[in-house]
Amino acid sequence: MGIEIGRRHVGTLMGRMGIEALYRKPNTSKSYLAHPVFPYLLRAWRSRGLTRCGHSISPTSRWRAAG
Repeated sequence: MGIEIGRRHVGTLMGRMGIEALYRKPNTSKSYLAHPVFPYLLRAWRSRGLTRCGHSISPTSRWRAAG
């Protein structure tokens, strides 16, 4: 509308209205100690390069499937 206001004033008004910006807040990668940590059960299975049927995958078959 052509009215210029400062960043602090916008923050004050947003606080009064109870709204906040959508962006990643700090410390989002810290683990919550009360939350259980589950192991990745397919790690050993994937490291052998097996499919769901138990067949091994060669790199060339992956390239053919992608192309």
